[in-house]
Amino acid sequence: MSQLPLRFSILKILHDDDNALTPFELYEKVKTIYPNEKQATVDALDGHLMSMRGAGLITVEKAHLTEESELVSSYKLTDYGKEKVEQYIL
Repeated sequence: MSQLPLRFSILKILHDDDNALTPFELYEKVKTIYPNEKQATVDALDGHLMSMRGAGLITVEKAHLTEESELVSSYKLTDYGKEKVEQYIL
């Protein structure tokens, strides 16, 4: 079986987990699938998530500031995102 593209894997993880996940939580799940992928970093995943949010596939479920005043968002699939995952990925 061939490996899914990174963005498809992100969407599938969000679909299967059904919880809002931060970029770091996604990274923990993705790094075992893509151990040598340069786009599988926390910062790169954050960029992918923002792009998917712009496409309406995911939404920010919650956000908070860290002690270092860094904004951390948790993302969840939208109904549209779930529909597309079930249509094209599963």
